[in-house]
Amino acid sequence: MKKYSFSLIFLAIASVAVIMFACKKENESQTNSNGNPAGVMNQNDEAIINRLVAFNRQVHAFRENPAMKTGETMTIEEATANIGDLFNVVYGQATESYTATASHEFTLTLPLTAEGEVWVEDVASVYEQAVAAAREAFLNDGFTEDKGYISLAVETEPQRDGSARLKFHGTSGKIGVACDTLPYHPFDTSDYWQYAAPMGKCDYSCQGDGADKVLERAVKPLFYNFIWMPSPRPGGHWEFVDHRNIQFNGPQIPNVFYREQIYGTCIDPDDMNLYLNGELEALLRLAPDQFEIPDYHALNFEIEGKILNEGVGFYYHQTRAEYARLIFVYDTAIAEESLMDY
Repeated sequence: MKKYSFSLIFLAIASVAVIMFACKKENESQTNSNGNPAGVMNQNDEAIINRLVAFNRQVHAFRENPAMKTGETMTIEEATANIGDLFNVVYGQATESYTATASHEFTLTLPLTAEGEVWVEDVASVYEQAVAAAREAFLNDGFTEDKGYISLAVETEPQRDGSARLKFHGTSGKIGVACDTLPYHPFDTSDYWQYAAPMGKCDYSCQGDGADKVLERAVKPLFYNFIWMPSPRPGGHWEFVDHRNIQFNGPQIPNVFYREQIYGTCIDPDDMNLYLNGELEALLRLAPDQFEIPDYHALNFEIEGKILNEGVGFYYHQTRAEYARLIFVYDTAIAEESLMDY
């Protein structure tokens, strides 16, 4: 049974921000921690592409002959990587900037063999189901034009009754570039917020919301404008693969909300702006450095207000973020396709 949930996030003010980052994606030279140009192909990229080319052939073979059986298996880890990475290479639109985003989730299952692996034909079938589910969500994400599919991430949930549950989280968006004065300061004198939903504003209005979700909605469309893209190259396309999930919080990273409980739960407008820019810088630069994934780009995230040692401890925001790495794929290996045309 497919389960879908949709959330739409709009950017009210066309602006982007954080000190040390440009407004537009630039093609100027950048290097990673090893001194190599970011996004340049390496041996690991070639291995990923070879794996995906082989899986793409399997998908097309089963598409043409659904009853075919090969007797081949793969691990659930390889199946998850193949499904997510191939989808993003074929249907992802990583090189665009987005001014608003929409998220969706669905769950599919893969039967397991007695050895805990999965049949290749079942993996190909689940890939086709994932494409169909993502397309349905994409068509109904609330954007009617200038839209793109950003990425699809896959996680394996605990195995039950001889099967593995695959949880998919997809993100689409409205294509465009938003620019404004840096740093970004959207919050004004009306923006006194309790630190976490559903506490609302400090005057007890807007119950059900909170600073964590207000910041999440304000930051989420912004960082898509900062994803640095290598220069376009003829004959291929840049796409995201190898998704990673990390989490961080204050005071682990500076300017992410963290406060002793004696100072209360209300965040004033100046601090809301501080934490917005802090979250953006953390997602774009500080977290990748701290977690030693300098070549990875933030694609999606959630902010949640939490308490440490209620009564004597701290209030803080925890950010759970999804990152992925850009690779260049030649069209002759795997061609781009429009999800609208699937």
